[in-house]
Amino acid sequence: MVKLPFDVGSVIVSWLLFLVSLVVLWVRAKPHVELAMETLAEAQNAIKTGMSAMGKRSVEVRQERALERDIASDLMDSYPEIQALLEYLSPDLAEQVTENPEAALRVIERYEPLLARLGINLKGAPQEQKTWDF
Repeated sequence: MVKLPFDVGSVIVSWLLFLVSLVVLWVRAKPHVELAMETLAEAQNAIKTGMSAMGKRSVEVRQERALERDIASDLMDSYPEIQALLEYLSPDLAEQVTENPEAALRVIERYEPLLARLGINLKGAPQEQKTWDF
């Protein structure tokens, strides 16, 4: 009979202990794994809901921008004197406003308080004339 350098019975017992340890570990960890999987599923649902809301808002923003662009283009087409004034002031400015009229409206809105202090009324309401003393 061939003598092995190890005891076969010890190897079998070690393997059985290893398998029992794995089973015990799985049984103890299973509730935690299930809880983690449920939490992950809830997080994925929340992420999907958030992404859906962001997608809807993105569509709304694109529609608003398209509407602004159309209104600004119609405004520029309706009042050619605006374009003539812009070309008189700066050909580069006129080109930029022609390419992106809605941006021009946003810039005008941003600087409206400054223009009002200079006596330029964009709202159409009567405004007292400012006099400059030098």
